[in-house]
Amino acid sequence: MAILILTGVATVTFMHAFGPRDGESIAHAQVDAAARTIQHRVSRPGPGVDAATLAATQFGDVAGATVEPYAWRGSTSDPDGARLDVRIKVSVQPEPSTRLFQPGVAAGSAQGCFRFHVREGRSSYRPIDCPATMSHSTPTPSESPSP
Repeated sequence: MAILILTGVATVTFMHAFGPRDGESIAHAQVDAAARTIQHRVSRPGPGVDAATLAATQFGDVAGATVEPYAWRGSTSDPDGARLDVRIKVSVQPEPSTRLFQPGVAAGSAQGCFRFHVREGRSSYRPIDCPATMSHSTPTPSESPSP
């Protein structure tokens, strides 16, 4: 009986350790990494940069992630700063294991919405709920100073 239990535990442990990695978890981690990358891009904006210019010039796609600004308002000089809402989407393609004991990757996808506040000399962001419908307007940079 003990041998059967040990065999079962070993089999489950082996399958968990060397089975395919979860593409959903990988995609969620990449969404979070993309948000951090964007925050770093806009961490030192200049004075008077409007949100539409930031959305058009600094909120483009990040390696492996699609970034879609869907709402923006204000300027970096406003008391509340510029506010930008974006959706970040990531898809992870399945990858088979190519070597013994190397796990493959299962397919997965994730998306997250974030609100960025950008003021002169600093920026921050936080996750928000994604709206049921997204506007499909495209931000247009103004003739103001660039970030």
